[in-house]
Amino acid sequence: MSTRSRNRGFALNFNRGFTLIELLVVIAIIGMLVAILLPAINAAREAARQNTCKNNLSGIGKSLALYRTNAGNKSPFPVMSTTDPKKAIPGKQTTSGTVKTTQDPTAAGYSWVVKILPQMDLGALYNTISTKSQQFKLDAFDPVVSDVMTDGNKRHVSTRSLANFRCPSASNDIYVQPDLVSYSGSPPAEYDPASADKSLGGTDPSTLKVFGVATSNYAAIPATHASLVNGYTGGGSSTTTTARGNGVIIYGSSGIGNIPDGEVYTIVLTETKEPYYSSWYDGTTSYVVGSPGDNTKEPAIATGANASPYIVYQSADDRTAINYGPNAIPIGKQTPEKNTYYYKAGKIPTVKGDWAWGPSSDHAGKVVVTLFADGHVKPIGEDIEKNAWLGLITRDGQENVGDWVQ
Repeated sequence: MSTRSRNRGFALNFNRGFTLIELLVVIAIIGMLVAILLPAINAAREAARQNTCKNNLSGIGKSLALYRTNAGNKSPFPVMSTTDPKKAIPGKQTTSGTVKTTQDPTAAGYSWVVKILPQMDLGALYNTISTKSQQFKLDAFDPVVSDVMTDGNKRHVSTRSLANFRCPSASNDIYVQPDLVSYSGSPPAEYDPASADKSLGGTDPSTLKVFGVATSNYAAIPATHASLVNGYTGGGSSTTTTARGNGVIIYGSSGIGNIPDGEVYTIVLTETKEPYYSSWYDGTTSYVVGSPGDNTKEPAIATGANASPYIVYQSADDRTAINYGPNAIPIGKQTPEKNTYYYKAGKIPTVKGDWAWGPSSDHAGKVVVTLFADGHVKPIGEDIEKNAWLGLITRDGQENVGDWVQ
């Protein structure tokens, strides 16, 4: 009988449930475990996203190598744009289905990305652009350069998003939007879907989703500073003599093939999270430069037979353009400011809105993933020594930057 009592008592105790204190203890333990594991999970997710970003750039690098390979010999890199960015206005078109005898220099050009589409297994898209533009004789944003998209609607090819040109960590939208939330900069009138009826955007009738000019998170880096690309002097007088940019993928009648600094030591592409001026298709916005627009003086070229380093920042306050944008720390100051921009409206003559970000990303650790001319990929932190950053951009600076590419 005593045995039955003990068994019955054990059953009663087993089924009595949790007390309030025990329940709170369990919840606290679960909360602690989540707090411990969540950062590790987020870190693993970001590591996976950064790895995808690296793979994207590596794939673009292989496409560039294929583009350059011609009968076993290396040919030049593609040019940054088919029209001069010093004069061309993003998104502008002056033709309308008919080739003009005299090309308007203000019309936007085709980007370097367009030229490597066949090497990226996007030959059909390249053929569409080439055929409808009459072998690139029409302006890039001519309305006839359109195609039927996967949603069944006919849209300009610039509104097609390319998955391999999107970083999974990036916060900017797939499309250029006229009114981004939580962004105080002025939008680019050039990409306004309603402007000039260029079929650059609107609301898709089948999905009711807003679309526009498609953005890219990977941009060419043709120069250390903007005056070598678009004539802007950054607040100081120009001390440079190079007219075509001192990087690799530059504007010109022909591309750069010879890189005296060595391909392993020279950056050709970088990430950007620019929400407005970042079209993969438009040559006037498919690039960024290494220095922000409010440097007190442009980086100066060193002179002399054995000059080293070749190009240097002239002011202690100057900084690189890496992650320099809204809420960044302005040059010469210690605290972030909301209205800092990579380039403020009007600084670049042909750009009407605010170019918020240059080389930038949303990766943890404040790094931007870069592609070098030899095809290798490397994340670079915003704390890189600023003159080393300039040295990695120049193609023939003769700087000693070996430690930065290991």
